[in-house]
Amino acid sequence: KKVTVTGAVTTVDVSQLRTPTASITNALAGNVAGILARQTSGQPGSNISEFWIRGISTFGSATKPLIILDGVAIDANELNGLDPEIIESFSVLKDATATALYGSRGANGVMIVTTKNGKNLDKPVINFRFETALSTPTSRPETVDAVTYMRMYNESVLTRGTGQIPYTQAKIDGTRAGSNKYIYPDVDWYDEMFKNLAVNENFNFNIRGGSSRVDYFMSATVRHEEGMLKNLSRDYFSYNNNYSVWRYAFQNNVNVNLTKSTKVSLKINTQLRDTHGPVK
Repeated sequence: KKVTVTGAVTTVDVSQLRTPTASITNALAGNVAGILARQTSGQPGSNISEFWIRGISTFGSATKPLIILDGVAIDANELNGLDPEIIESFSVLKDATATALYGSRGANGVMIVTTKNGKNLDKPVINFRFETALSTPTSRPETVDAVTYMRMYNESVLTRGTGQIPYTQAKIDGTRAGSNKYIYPDVDWYDEMFKNLAVNENFNFNIRGGSSRVDYFMSATVRHEEGMLKNLSRDYFSYNNNYSVWRYAFQNNVNVNLTKSTKVSLKINTQLRDTHGPVK
């Protein structure tokens, strides 16, 4: 327990994790002292952060922190599949004194996550949360039209002696006149391929209750993320070329007090993911 250690332990406020991000590890960046996080991809399903606790303390490939969920070791992908609504407490053990109990496995720090349990209540408590987020590019490169590009290309070829073949004046004039879009195309490929925004949804439903003998907590989460690609090919080939990720997570905690000194607990966490997108 936290009160029995003298090392560096940080208790994370669970409300800080309820942010419109793709995963819990993204929410840790900037909110927890000593956490170094790096996000290397914006692709739906892969837009999670790598993170370290006070840097890397070991050699080799085992440089990640140890993550404990309800007493069971899990990896970062399973941590990111958790909804903040099911988390009761979140603690980060940083130095050797705090992680000594876990031996060499805790050399890079330990995260301890516990999920919610039921309570002795007269009536069950039902929670429902639905979130919608809009994702947009942070910046867009500026591009020129086809005529301007060809004129600039010819200028670089003729003035710098690159040896490349310049565009003919007939092609430039035909593109400017727009006489035939197949022979003289003028396409903004960025606008043709990408949307201005993507819509993401997150839905959570949980119920909590029980009695003095049996208590329960059950939760279901559905998340949907989509990419920024336009679905133009769907109009011609009946295929959606955009990225789409559906994630389903279920948590079921049941505690039974058999006697005053005996308690039986069952905690089940199930995570499913359905990913659709072009092959790399």
